[in-house]
Amino acid sequence: MFIYKDAILKRLINLSMEKGKKTRAQRLIFDSFDVLNRNGVESDSLLVRAVENIRPSFYLRPVRVRGKTQQVPAILSENRQLSMAIRWLLEGAFIKKKKTPRVSFSVHFARELLEAVSKQSIGIRKRQELHRKVDAYRAAARFRWWIK
Repeated sequence: MFIYKDAILKRLINLSMEKGKKTRAQRLIFDSFDVLNRNGVESDSLLVRAVENIRPSFYLRPVRVRGKTQQVPAILSENRQLSMAIRWLLEGAFIKKKKTPRVSFSVHFARELLEAVSKQSIGIRKRQELHRKVDAYRAAARFRWWIK
């Protein structure tokens, strides 16, 4: 469990980094954990639960069939699932930061984590939208010729 959490934390810091400023990214992430701890929320397991809730299982892959490009559902690898979930968490926090710029990013990210655990965040909506699209295109699943 701890190794998995550390892997998520490392990936979160690396994906939140801008222009190679890793120390700044670490400070922002750990500040958001401090905000959660001040509010009496256990931040260690919260990150893992938030990522697990947002994680997509499928995606749409463009495949050329008979001269046309069609969207074909495919299964995501574990690595890609984790990357997409973390990216959607960060994207939700950035969207909230743009709406209310006076509040720090750490507070927005902490709120996004709490909303992800309660299944109300922007990342959850993105996941549901993606899975709805995959469900709509499942008739084209027979074109998955690349899977053995």
